[in-house]
Amino acid sequence: MKKLLTTTLFALSLVPVAASAATSPAELRRDRQDIREEQRDVRHAVRTGDRRDVRDEREDVRDARREYRQDLRDRHYHPRYALPRPHHGQRWVRQHRNAVLIGPRGHVIRVIRGYYG
Repeated sequence: MKKLLTTTLFALSLVPVAASAATSPAELRRDRQDIREEQRDVRHAVRTGDRRDVRDEREDVRDARREYRQDLRDRHYHPRYALPRPHHGQRWVRQHRNAVLIGPRGHVIRVIRGYYG
């Protein structure tokens, strides 16, 4: 019973991770907007502030860009547990870095690009 409870809790802890693995286009837009705002702050700090202000604002731009790049990577990275279970007669096939869901008659149903599982 203890093993079953532990396994269930572990599986439930993975569900939010799988849901948050894909990054939405709206989140990427917000990240790009954050980068623009941080660059605007850098220009303002260059005009009015001292060196420390400029350095701090530039570090904020670097952090915003780093977050944007990470979200891009997350958008294109699909861990193995993110693949939905195929229906009867369907199967997942790897093709280079893509996962392709093939139907019973051999037609492509879905492609997940950048699958590294």
